[in-house]
Amino acid sequence: MGSPSVRVVLHVGAAKTATTTLQKNIFARLPGITYLGKPDPLDRGRTIRGLSPPHYLLLERIGNKIVREKVYPRDDICELRNLIERLEEFGEPIIYSNELLSDNKCVSFEEIAKRLREGFGDADLIFTVRDPLTALPSMYLHEMRDRLCDIPFTVWLDEVLADPRRTSRLEYPLEDSLEQYQYASAIPQFRSAFDGRMEILKFEDLTANPIKFACQLADFLSIDVKLITSLLKSAPKNAAKSADWYRYQRSYMKIKKIFPTELLNVPLMNPVKQISRRVLDGAIDRVTSKQPSKSVELSDYDRQRIEQFFGIYAQELATASRKIGLHEPSAAEGA
Repeated sequence: MGSPSVRVVLHVGAAKTATTTLQKNIFARLPGITYLGKPDPLDRGRTIRGLSPPHYLLLERIGNKIVREKVYPRDDICELRNLIERLEEFGEPIIYSNELLSDNKCVSFEEIAKRLREGFGDADLIFTVRDPLTALPSMYLHEMRDRLCDIPFTVWLDEVLADPRRTSRLEYPLEDSLEQYQYASAIPQFRSAFDGRMEILKFEDLTANPIKFACQLADFLSIDVKLITSLLKSAPKNAAKSADWYRYQRSYMKIKKIFPTELLNVPLMNPVKQISRRVLDGAIDRVTSKQPSKSVELSDYDRQRIEQFFGIYAQELATASRKIGLHEPSAAEGA
């Protein structure tokens, strides 16, 4: 059995709350910890003491199985528990981060938490949050970029509010459930399975007050705040896309609906060389990157619908904090 003093931290980050920044630029680069989350250790060009190739495969599939298998994946979770116990023997804190853990399309948050508890044991939790008024437009643009939708935002919002778990589109695994932004309900469900500490980090602090964000994260992880601050400064920004770039995506999707997919995968002929779809995308990306990035301007109608469905951001965080026994932020802190 591993030492009970070894700390396990699970980052259950809602989509579009800077999860990639934390994963790639903080967790994966912190010294003296065992980081098991995304990106995969092999993708980081390193190996982890105590892990063999079968363990990497286990970690690769465990997120999907925990959140997307209605039948309890007992064998995998038992194998994960054995792995965590072996890693605890090395005495280093263990961090696991995967935004899939906040996707309840197939399994409830409460059930996901129970499975995590059985696999990782009791753990501390980090939950990253973002105001749905900015998170939903960001998710919409992300799905447009990945060719998962080509409809106006208002129409997209109609669809997701009618089916927030996206259960009618299970064939599109990249489409996230939106119930993760109902914090007063989602966060306590995760908290119910764990006895350890918990911290709520706000996306707005990362973008507008990074010193506050760094101090909060450093204090929770017991790591030098200067290290967190330097890692945040070196984090690359997500590539912005222009309105013309999204128009190109829409045109491609319209053509895709008319012609068989196989035709679109055939390299395009050029007098000099063949140009693949990927090369064409790259060329258009370089040209349109010089133009102003696209944003979604919320109408008053859409803003009201989002707030009615997801609640007022500050109030949701205050309610979630009360339910899990954290410091209750004031309205000014939550805004």
